[in-house]
Amino acid sequence: MTGIDIKNLVEDVDIPMGHKLMLDGPLSSSRRSLSERDPRNVRNTSPAMPGGDTNHLGYRRGAWSPFGVGKEGRCILTLATHDHRVIIVGREGRKWKTLWDLSARWHQHVSAGSWAMVALPHNATQHQKFTARMHLLTVSEFLWMPVQSDALGRSSVLITLTASGHAVYWRFPTNFSGSENVKIVAVRETGVTLISAVHWCAVGDSEGYLIVGSSIGQVKGFYCKLNHENVTLKDLGYAFESKDGLRVNQIHLGLLNDDRHLLLVSKHNILVAMNVALTPNSLEVKHSSHVHAGKLAVSGLVVMGETNVYLSIKDGTIQHISVNVLDTGELTLKEHGSVFRSEGVSYTGLTTSPNKALWGCLESVSVAYDHLVMREPTQITLYQMGRSSDIMQHIVESSAPLHRNVDLMESLRIAIHKDGVTPVIHVQADEIPTLSLQSIKVSYWLAKMSRKIWVTDRATHEILVRGAAMLLFWSDGI
Repeated sequence: MTGIDIKNLVEDVDIPMGHKLMLDGPLSSSRRSLSERDPRNVRNTSPAMPGGDTNHLGYRRGAWSPFGVGKEGRCILTLATHDHRVIIVGREGRKWKTLWDLSARWHQHVSAGSWAMVALPHNATQHQKFTARMHLLTVSEFLWMPVQSDALGRSSVLITLTASGHAVYWRFPTNFSGSENVKIVAVRETGVTLISAVHWCAVGDSEGYLIVGSSIGQVKGFYCKLNHENVTLKDLGYAFESKDGLRVNQIHLGLLNDDRHLLLVSKHNILVAMNVALTPNSLEVKHSSHVHAGKLAVSGLVVMGETNVYLSIKDGTIQHISVNVLDTGELTLKEHGSVFRSEGVSYTGLTTSPNKALWGCLESVSVAYDHLVMREPTQITLYQMGRSSDIMQHIVESSAPLHRNVDLMESLRIAIHKDGVTPVIHVQADEIPTLSLQSIKVSYWLAKMSRKIWVTDRATHEILVRGAAMLLFWSDGI
């Protein structure tokens, strides 16, 4: 893959360098994965077993594209394995299939340029060349940008961040099926290696702030503006420059007011909150505060209303912490305790639907020395947030297209079939011509979800009676 003979390389290095090779994930995982089977064909149960090893062909990271990037207005899914391969998958009918191999395309791109992006002195050793090339090929994190329209049509940009610190911008056309042309718009250097977390905060249709964190503890901000031909990535400096060795697990950037942002960073088991003055030209931390969230690492972060923070901890708890911004700009963090707690379970992740109506908690069996092992989740538990009556009212009053509220509708559908709750909406027949198309669609959907429908309008009742008689006539004729 790198053009370097690994066998001879391993034989020539001394013992300390050999240990470094084995402990570096990007350098060693590809070799270990050769003895494993593809998890898409054979279910891997070892992560659920005490002492089981991680399957490096298993998936460690995923990100959904915006609505409409896939065929028929669907989403496509970006997946990364533990051996740092990245593929794009999509659904065709009822089956999922690999649409595009991003890692293979990236390898083709960098090797065709004779590895020019790897900046090394002429006297670099084979080990240095191998390490630099593998880190360039290793995709650590990625995220999707919103769909935009330009001279080339509608598209979405996927940003991939490599272990070497390169940000690669891939342009995917909408209605992507795998055969369309995917273009690398730009490759930019971030100066941050071994990136472990990333967050995008939009400030316009095609611009925003890109915040990255590394496994050695650094946090850096960038102003990013992109179009179909070029990308501007301006280095705003570090929010946290010290290499303290505390891995950055999660990052979130939210707006407090016109020029102040709240930057939340989880470093191992610590939550750090920063009041940041952020502009397209500068980043300055005004105030900060921190709190220890648990004994083990933070595995997920969800923010509600910009100041209520929910953290999933590998201890098996979800903690609620609120951020209070004082008039002076100083921050205080208040711990509200555990929202959920599970005995004998480790929470390996926390995610939400777009409107945060459904929360998904990823769990695995907790065993001794679990903090030393990277395990795949063995169960996903879904939680409904909010009362069904409030969700229904929001759907009725919302002016957004129905596909923007699909998670709210799914949450309500689950509640209806699980608890027998029937949504009620009063619509008179003479009101239908005056209703908007959006209101009619919502009423129709709620009626379909209802277990029982009561008709109180006389004219509507007569229409239904005549319709039933016609159906009976046709059924008798058949």
